[in-house]
Amino acid sequence: MEYIMRMHSVKKKYNDFTALNGLNMNIPKHSIYGFVGKNGAGKTTLIRTICGLQNVTEGKYELFGVSHTDSRINDVRKKIGAIIESPSLYQRMNALDNMKQRCRSLGVSSANVKSILDFVGLGSTGKKTVKNFSLGMRQRLGIGMALCGDPEFLILDEPINGLDPQGILEIRNLITDLNRNHGMTILISSHILDELSKVATYYGFINNGVMINEFSSNELETYFHPYVHLSVTDNNVLKEYLDGNEMKYIINNDGSIDIFDTIDYSEFAIELYRSSCKILSINECGRNLEDFFISLVGGENNEKNAV
Repeated sequence: MEYIMRMHSVKKKYNDFTALNGLNMNIPKHSIYGFVGKNGAGKTTLIRTICGLQNVTEGKYELFGVSHTDSRINDVRKKIGAIIESPSLYQRMNALDNMKQRCRSLGVSSANVKSILDFVGLGSTGKKTVKNFSLGMRQRLGIGMALCGDPEFLILDEPINGLDPQGILEIRNLITDLNRNHGMTILISSHILDELSKVATYYGFINNGVMINEFSSNELETYFHPYVHLSVTDNNVLKEYLDGNEMKYIINNDGSIDIFDTIDYSEFAIELYRSSCKILSINECGRNLEDFFISLVGGENNEKNAV
């Protein structure tokens, strides 16, 4: 697999605080990479590091196969477009003038800014200044500005935060169009996990500056299927049964267990009973990306046989 960006044991410290703690990360080329983590988990620190706004304390990373210590790294970063936290816009300028100013600051041609504005749905805003734009329009202009210079890798930090349903739909369509029809690799950091699950093709889950795991969307679908949530009197007996039958499961904070395989309930109950293990409760449930994220980083969870 070809990767746009790879990180190896990266640490970032601010005095006594460790924002990134030996983080490993791999962003496949042409993927929409959903970057998931709590506030303070290290997401923005990592994004700022990729963009060259701060240096790592330890470890290394590569962009387009070029090491961050290589003299060519600044040239490579010209292939990146980014919105970090919120787009920086000139409130008294219109969309076109904001785009031209962005091109001047990047040192690139502004010949295609009108086509970019058409692409992000702002081609007809004319002389209307940004201070009179809706939040959705500002987000689309921010994406348009990130597209100046024709980047291959687009980084979006909370691109739909605060948008209404129509605005969210517009941004989602923009993102999928850039990825599917223009071959762009996109990193999205977002707290709106239900929406993220509609576009992401790959995921990274970060907690306390550590990458817990990375999954493709196909791998995660295993966990989104209906599952069995149960509590028993002896988890050791249950785990022995599940391990012996090579079944996927997760142990939750409260000691309950979620099983992600088909169960023959009669055989299952009999086998546990023979080992003096009683079923206290059992339910068939659904699962989404938010549930999965909470199971990973919500506390001292244990995950077994994860994909």
